[in-house]
Amino acid sequence: PGKPIDVTISPSATGIELTVADQGPGVEAGEQKNIFKKFYRTGTEWTRQKKGTGLGLYLCKKIAESHGATIRVSNNPSGGSKFAVTFIPQNAS
Repeated sequence: PGKPIDVTISPSATGIELTVADQGPGVEAGEQKNIFKKFYRTGTEWTRQKKGTGLGLYLCKKIAESHGATIRVSNNPSGGSKFAVTFIPQNAS
């Protein structure tokens, strides 16, 4: 609570990128490859105390994919996590 969340939209090498960066507890590197899996919850004590089903990021991935986009997570240099959704333009035929 009280920490900023930065949202940016910018051109990328392949399309347009939407990024959301927070300064929360972050996601450990070993967990990052799993967080978009259905029902997956990280194994930290902090997350076990929070309510949730492990569907939020899974649904984000499915929605991104339905729009022809990709989603990924990395560490935010100022702490926390940085999520990036890259929208790749579709050729109009």
